[in-house]
Amino acid sequence: MHLPMMALALPAAPAIERYLVVGASDSSPQKIAVRATDLEKRTRVKGMIFQVADCGERRALFGWASKLVETTEQAQKELASLKTAVPDSFIKKCHVKPGSLLSFGLPAVDPSIGQVPVSAVNWSDADRVSTAIRLGNAGTLALVQYFRDDPNSPLEGRHTRVQFAKDGGELKTLAEDCTGVATAVHTAKLIAFACESEQAADNILHTVRVFSASGSDVGSFPHCRKPTLVEPDLMRCDAEEVLPDGSLKLKSKSNKITLP
Repeated sequence: MHLPMMALALPAAPAIERYLVVGASDSSPQKIAVRATDLEKRTRVKGMIFQVADCGERRALFGWASKLVETTEQAQKELASLKTAVPDSFIKKCHVKPGSLLSFGLPAVDPSIGQVPVSAVNWSDADRVSTAIRLGNAGTLALVQYFRDDPNSPLEGRHTRVQFAKDGGELKTLAEDCTGVATAVHTAKLIAFACESEQAADNILHTVRVFSASGSDVGSFPHCRKPTLVEPDLMRCDAEEVLPDGSLKLKSKSNKITLP
C-alpha cells in the first residue's frame, strides 16, 4: 500500500515554511514505520513519515505527521483533533527544502516498510529509507524504497521505485522496480541510471535505463552498468560479460539513443 501524495512538487526556490502535525518520532526507520501503522489504525488518519533533514535540520530523526499544512491556524485545528487519540502530539514548523521528498509529498519511509518481517536479516536502515537526488536544473529523482511480501524473493521483498519530476511539476514513475540504483547521470535532454537485473555465477548484472528529460522511456540496455552521457544522443556504459570460468569482463560500449 502506498499513501497518496500530500501535495504537488514545490518549485526550485528558497525553503517554504509549512507546519507538520506530529504524532510520533524515532531515529529508527523500522520503528517509525511500525509506529505509523499503529497510529493510522488508531486515528484512521493516513499521515506520512518524514525526516527532519527535509526541514533543513542535521539530525537523523524521523516523524509521523497527520498533516502538512500552510498556516498555524490549520495546524492548531488539526492538532486539536489528533490529540484526542494521541495526547502528546505537537506542531513542528518546517522550512521544506525544495527538491526534497517532503516537497513532493513523498514519505521518507514507505508505509510498506512496517510490514518487513522481524525475521528478515538482510535489511539495513538504508534499504528502508527513500532518497531524493537533485539532477541540477533537470529536476529531482526520487528513489522510493518499499517492501513487497513475496516468500520466494531472493532480496527478502526489497524493491526500489524510481520517480522523476521537473521543478514545479508532478512526479512520474520511470521504473516500478529498480533494485540497486543509487545515482543517475543526466544532461539537458537525457537521464540514465542502472538497475540490478539478474545474477550470473557470483555476479550481479545490470540494465541501463535511459529517459528523456520529460520522463519518456527512450532505451533499455541489458548487461550494462555505469552509464555516462557523452553526447546529446550517445550513452556509454561498461558492457558486462560473464566468462566460462564465472569471472566478469567489463568493456566500454557506446549506444546510440533515439530521441523522441
